[in-house]
Amino acid sequence: MAQTLVLEKFRKFQKSGVKHADVLDVYKKWASTYDKDLDLIKHDSARAGASALADELQRLQKPKNIRILDVAAGTGYCGIELKQRGFTNIDALDACQEMLNVAGSKDVYQSLICEDVVDKPLQIENDTYDALLCVEGFIDGHIKCDALPHLLKVVKPGGAVVLTVREEFLHITAEYRKLDPLIVRLREEGLWEYVIRYITPHYFGDKDGVIYVYRRK
Repeated sequence: MAQTLVLEKFRKFQKSGVKHADVLDVYKKWASTYDKDLDLIKHDSARAGASALADELQRLQKPKNIRILDVAAGTGYCGIELKQRGFTNIDALDACQEMLNVAGSKDVYQSLICEDVVDKPLQIENDTYDALLCVEGFIDGHIKCDALPHLLKVVKPGGAVVLTVREEFLHITAEYRKLDPLIVRLREEGLWEYVIRYITPHYFGDKDGVIYVYRRK
């Protein structure tokens, strides 16, 4: 019963056409109990994203102290997963300060950056990070597709980029039907190179997820 109520709570504001301001308002009010609620449902997104990034960084033979940016960090689930894999130099970026405050209490992040990810350059300098992870950021009312090129610019050439998205959004949501074509176009424009794309089960509840692994060029 509790699991059903939490899933319904997510569905109410993760629907097509929801406004970003309304989503932020939900998160501000939810931040203090978000972890407790999320733990009631089956979700593998943070583990799957962090594991994909760790695997890519191992392929690249990168040390554990490289700079990693966790985009749409929320309350820090991905940061915890990365720390468990030995990474020690992680920054969190999220649009909701209240969620970041919770993340900051977990002794995972070096810096907490409160900024909207939109279709304009971030306040972060280009070529700052060795790797970027964005899990569950591409949801209606969150990060739109046109922000992706700006995210890539804060990653150093040769750096790892891992994005994840619920698979159903690529088909049923107008905004994210644009994501795969955009990813291909950015590759053709020489912004990044393809490593792997795969499906992961039980990404969020009973929904599958898609993991994209790329390298900045």
